[in-house]
Amino acid sequence: MMTHFVSTINTFGHELSAQMGLQPAAAALTPEEMGLPSVALMVRLVSVHVEAVRRCRELSQGQDLPRTASALCKLLIETIGVKYLEAALDVVIEDAQNADPRLDPDLTTPLSIVHVSTHILQLLQIHFQKSILPAITLSPTTHRDMVVYKNDFMSAVEYRLNVLLQKVIDAVTNWLAALLAKQKKFDYRPKEEGGVGISVTACADFLLKVNEAAKKYLDGENGEIFLTEIGVSFHSMLLDHYKKFTVSHTGGLILSKDLSKYQEVITHFHIPALTTRFDMLRDLGNLFVVKAESLKTVVNEGALAKIELSLLYPYLCMRADWVQMGK
Repeated sequence: MMTHFVSTINTFGHELSAQMGLQPAAAALTPEEMGLPSVALMVRLVSVHVEAVRRCRELSQGQDLPRTASALCKLLIETIGVKYLEAALDVVIEDAQNADPRLDPDLTTPLSIVHVSTHILQLLQIHFQKSILPAITLSPTTHRDMVVYKNDFMSAVEYRLNVLLQKVIDAVTNWLAALLAKQKKFDYRPKEEGGVGISVTACADFLLKVNEAAKKYLDGENGEIFLTEIGVSFHSMLLDHYKKFTVSHTGGLILSKDLSKYQEVITHFHIPALTTRFDMLRDLGNLFVVKAESLKTVVNEGALAKIELSLLYPYLCMRADWVQMGK
C-alpha cells in the first residue's frame, strides 16, 4: 500500500511542476523536492486514500480495522502533511524572511500558498470525518490517539500559516514605510497648488494591489484580519508621518487631497472599522485648511471633537502660521 501511495505522488510530479510554472524535470519529482503544494494533486491523492480505506474495510477483520485504518491515516498525514505541506510552508517562510526589502514585496507566492494550504487542510478534515472516523470508532483508544495526531498536525500547519501571513504583513508595512519616506520635506509648503504627491500615488496603488491579492487568496475572516492589520498599521504610520511636515495653507489643500486619496483606497477594503479610522484622518487634514479664526470650531466638531486636544497639538504646531497665531 505504501509503495502504491508514494508512486502515485511521483506520477503527478510533472503535473505539479507544470501547474506552478517550473521547468520540466528529467524525472518526476516528489512533492518534497518540488516544495510546492497543489490542491488538484491532493484531491487525487485523497481519492486514492479513500479507495485504500475501502479496501482496508474489505480485507481487515473487525478488530483489526481501527488499527489498519489508523495506520493508513498516519501514512497520509506523514507523507502528504509533514513531508509535503509543512516542508513547502517552511520553504516559503524562509524565502519571505530573506526577501530583499528594497524590492516591491511578492504577494502572490506566499498568499497563494496560504490559499492552497487552507483548502488542503479542509480537504483532509473532510476526508478524516467521512472516511477515517467511521473506521476507527470501534476502538476508543485508537480513536483518541488518531484525533490527537490529526489535530497536532493541523495545529502545526496553522502555526506556519500564521507565521507566513505575519511575514507578508511585515513586508507590506515596511514597503509602505519606505514609500512614505520618499516624500519630500517641502511637499506641503509649495509655491503653488499641486496634485496628489508621487509617494501618495505609490502607496495608494500598492494598497490596491494588496487588497486585490487578499481578496483573491484569503477567505472570509482571514482576509479581513489580514487587511485590518495592514490598514491599522498604515493609519498609525500616517499619524506619525504628518507630524514631520510644516504645512502652509496651499500645502493643506494638497494634504487634504492626499488624505482623500487614502480614504478612497481604504473604502475598497470594505472594512467598516478601517473606514472610520480613515474618515477621522481626513478630518484631521481640515486642521491645515481652515483659517485661524475657524480652527476652534473644527477642533470642537465632528470626529476631532472626540480626540483630546493634547493629541491634536502636534499637528496644530505644524501649521505654517502657528507661531503668528500667538499660541
